[in-house]
Amino acid sequence: MAETPSEYLDGVAACFAAGFQESTVTLRDDQPERCILEMWGRFGDCRTRLLEIVAPDAPRKYAYYALRAQRVIAGFDNAPDPRALKLKHGPDYAEHRLERIPHRHTEDKTGLELTDEMTCADFVAWVKANLRPTP
Repeated sequence: MAETPSEYLDGVAACFAAGFQESTVTLRDDQPERCILEMWGRFGDCRTRLLEIVAPDAPRKYAYYALRAQRVIAGFDNAPDPRALKLKHGPDYAEHRLERIPHRHTEDKTGLELTDEMTCADFVAWVKANLRPTP
């Protein structure tokens, strides 16, 4: 039997909660047409944020962020960001304006690079490998 969007988000929530301290669900909305999960957690002095939207007939939408105070340390998402579209498609980027493009925002969102598709487990691993937890 195939996993439902709601069951998928149950697994995402468990992964996030296992990876970060003080994890809390700030939004969970399961509807037949789409399911949404938003969570916040902590890794040392960094706050972590997860947003996933899944639907039976649409590509998964995600955003994972690590923040220090109000500054973005790194953010991974697959929104149809114009800068990501330009990197991937060059001058023809406007023809793909709704395409989900996996990418990473660098510190304070000053830079952007294309990435592979990210999962919650990938994000937890990235944070633990790349950020130093300070009290």
